[in-house]
Amino acid sequence: METRITEIEEELEDMEYLEDEYDEYANECRSALRIIEARLTNLQDTGIGDNCRNPFDDIKSRIKTFASVSDKCARKGYKFTIDSIKEMIKDIAAIRVTTLFRDEIYAIVRAIDLLPGITIVEREDYIKNPKANGYSSYHLVILVENLYRGQLKKTPVEVQIRDKAMDLWASLEHVIRYKNTSSRPCDIKKAEEVFGKLKDIIDDFDSQAMELRDSEIQAKIAIKS
Repeated sequence: METRITEIEEELEDMEYLEDEYDEYANECRSALRIIEARLTNLQDTGIGDNCRNPFDDIKSRIKTFASVSDKCARKGYKFTIDSIKEMIKDIAAIRVTTLFRDEIYAIVRAIDLLPGITIVEREDYIKNPKANGYSSYHLVILVENLYRGQLKKTPVEVQIRDKAMDLWASLEHVIRYKNTSSRPCDIKKAEEVFGKLKDIIDDFDSQAMELRDSEIQAKIAIKS
């Protein structure tokens, strides 16, 4: 019995030490997050190119908690060590940018490509190639040059870019799939069918919204000329 108590105490000490290590790395990620968030906010304030519309609708950011990282490691089968966390989990710092119109997503991607002090290391276009469950978004993992505690770091930040319709779909799907732990398998299957239909509706909505916008732009140009 005493041996088991000692083992539990050692496990708790190891967990506390890992949490301290994670907190330090999370602070580094937070520093990088602030840098890229400031640059994106500047683009939001000043606009992109000569477009008559600013494609930015909203910018949100977050840092994963220790508990969230622990859950992800368990789900993915990753080793629960600080080295494994740094190597395998690239979305500890994350930014979500939303637009009103689907094609504006690519304008923001092009603007991010031109930002100084970043390197894009991963790029996933889930708009042209949606996930099997219907999820659509544009994902980037970027390394941000970040002076942290007197050392130049290149710290990963995930950037997700969606239009508002995609964001609504993804938020609802996430609640049903991951947050509703009481759902039975049959309920999940039914939900997948519903979300598949909603995805088709959202795609049609996005297309019609862009057509209406373009018609209005052409009408304004015709009036001016």
